[in-house]
Amino acid sequence: MDLRGINSVSGEFIQVNVLPAPVPEPASYATMILGLIGVGAAAMTRRRERRTQQN
Repeated sequence: MDLRGINSVSGEFIQVNVLPAPVPEPASYATMILGLIGVGAAAMTRRRERRTQQN
């Protein structure tokens, strides 16, 4: 399944943003939300590409 790829990408994104940790909590939440939005957008584009390939 694609869950492995999505989990690896999101994990790397979260690690990169959390390791430089002198960041206020609101900013960290914002980065997490932006990361989730980015992963969701990538998943949606991948699904659309697969649907077009199937058709």
